[in-house]
Amino acid sequence: MWTSIRKPAYDSIVENAPAPASAVQMMIDFEAEHALTAPLIYVSTAITSGGFRRDPRFTDPADIRGAISKNNAACAALIAEITARPNPLVTAANVMMPTELGAVPEWSDSDYLEFYVAWCAGLTGPASADFSQALADPELATIRAMADARDRTNDERWPAYLQFAKAATVEAALARRALGAGARPGSRYLLQLVDTGYSLGCRAEAMLARGLGWDILTIAIGPALTGQVRETVQDLRALNATAGVAGAPLEIVPVDLTT
Repeated sequence: MWTSIRKPAYDSIVENAPAPASAVQMMIDFEAEHALTAPLIYVSTAITSGGFRRDPRFTDPADIRGAISKNNAACAALIAEITARPNPLVTAANVMMPTELGAVPEWSDSDYLEFYVAWCAGLTGPASADFSQALADPELATIRAMADARDRTNDERWPAYLQFAKAATVEAALARRALGAGARPGSRYLLQLVDTGYSLGCRAEAMLARGLGWDILTIAIGPALTGQVRETVQDLRALNATAGVAGAPLEIVPVDLTT
């Protein structure tokens, strides 16, 4: 399965289960060791909801690991196809893949957002700690609790999810402005892959991207796709899940210019 250069660092985060701000410092240290900067591209794709979670085999909460595994594999297959193209925008060195991070012990949905935003916004380790402290404000506690309540439906959770994402965006922008020239290069693109209009995390990431000034990209999938990745896309579409956008032929407007 395709992996990015940062996969060992994600594995270390899962193993050590640090607080989100400490996880940001771990990524900064890894990038310094490997002559990397913050990832240019953040990949947004369904993991715990959407995608193969629509499959009747995985709708039971007890079967969520099966859906996560299938969603992660679908993302990796699509990224492998993208990076195999000539002169790819996406490479193993410049991409952030949430599917590679896995389940960090004791982290909730809002912890993942806290980590991703601070790291990809180009905050330093100390600035990330201040950012985390701002998001620990008691006024946000109820909002975070509802955003993290996986026993509620997506519709019930989304208002709180959106409020927390907006708060994180504002605090990240303020922290980056305070750093000035000391800010690290941040991400520039959000690449949307699978069911990004359904997954709560993906919807929040789109809002974050707009707030932080990232360009939002997707992929066009046409009939030339072959092999396992084609089967994966077909399986997703059979479940009414989206995978990129369908490629469409150019249509010529029937205007007669001879008269």
